[in-house]
Amino acid sequence: MKKLQSCFLLLNAFPLGMASAIILCIICITTLMPPSGVPSVSIPNIDKVVHALFFGVLSTVFIFDISRYMKRTGTNIYLSCALASTLIGALIEIAQDSMGLGRSGDWYDLIADAAGAFAIPLLFMKIIARLTTDYSLRLSEVKKSSRIPDSVRKLYFESFPPDEQRPWHSIEQLIDTDKRFHFEIIRIGDNDCGLVTWWKLDGFSYIEHFAVSPAMRSNGIGSLALSRFIARNKKQSVVLEVEPEATGEMARRRIGFYRRHGFSSHPEFHYIQPPYTPESSPVELMLMTSGIAPELNHVMTALHRDVYAWKD
Repeated sequence: MKKLQSCFLLLNAFPLGMASAIILCIICITTLMPPSGVPSVSIPNIDKVVHALFFGVLSTVFIFDISRYMKRTGTNIYLSCALASTLIGALIEIAQDSMGLGRSGDWYDLIADAAGAFAIPLLFMKIIARLTTDYSLRLSEVKKSSRIPDSVRKLYFESFPPDEQRPWHSIEQLIDTDKRFHFEIIRIGDNDCGLVTWWKLDGFSYIEHFAVSPAMRSNGIGSLALSRFIARNKKQSVVLEVEPEATGEMARRRIGFYRRHGFSSHPEFHYIQPPYTPESSPVELMLMTSGIAPELNHVMTALHRDVYAWKD
């Protein structure tokens, strides 16, 4: 997963438009140069295959660049880019016929251009969608409690059991007054997709709540957001609490998710989440840590004292 994520980040390091410009230059040079400068291969219809590949790649990189610029992808972008690539193919055939360089336009070349422009991008649309998500996903910190969207507030209450919810007025107060507490919204383009609340404590960062909108789950968004968070906090261990495996299948899946992102579980360490309010109940949870694990008794003391304001 880390290698795949690194690959996505590498591809997204290309400046917008660079891939399209490079492929377009290669196509123009190879299709408009005199035929004597083009290597000949004695394979029937190989030129049509090359045309289809060239314009399929051109259409694909057009979709890649425009999707990153628009921070979304979809059928409209796919069709527009495929049509644009086909139009470029038509202009090249016209240029070949009129430039007097010993080349001529060919309707069958244009048909091959169109076939490649429309067919080949379909093989890469899922990858492009993931790249677009990777490029546009960000963790946007809320500086004032009044700026939290209602949809994010609703997601918070729908995502956690009552005994694991901090009262909302307490969250608002922490945002406005405590610099150790951070409330971040997971955003893709202009869409609010989730939330992360976390604390910067002595020697480690603690994720108090982490949730992704149900409509956006199973799309790798939670994985990408967590990877971004860990990478940003790589100088410190990251700590979080989860329900023990014995709680049920959902708890086991959640633990597996965190393990795939480099977290270690500590079932041998007895840990209780203190109640948030006098009306709440304490909850038996399990600590998980990434990186070099801090001393767990220190973690528990810091959480009880700074996060839950709990006095034994």
